[in-house]
Amino acid sequence: MYKKQLIIETISTEELANIFRNVLDEKLTYLKPTPKGELLTQKEAAVMLKVSTKTIYNWIQTSVLPAYTCGNRTYLKSEDIENSLVRKEL
Repeated sequence: MYKKQLIIETISTEELANIFRNVLDEKLTYLKPTPKGELLTQKEAAVMLKVSTKTIYNWIQTSVLPAYTCGNRTYLKSEDIENSLVRKEL
């Protein structure tokens, strides 16, 4: 069986604040705004929305998200994704 070990150390509030800041920065990077009209791949959109690429594909097929093709590649505009979120379609 796996055992966890707890180690308690004395740290300053400034050090604790830095630890929290670093963890939050790491976890919230997906919320950083994308430039208007930036083209995203289906995989990038899936990471941004925290869904699977299959979900993105289904949303494209059901016209929830407009998609743009170039050759055999499919792209989504970041502003279209944001607009769909505002309209609560996603």
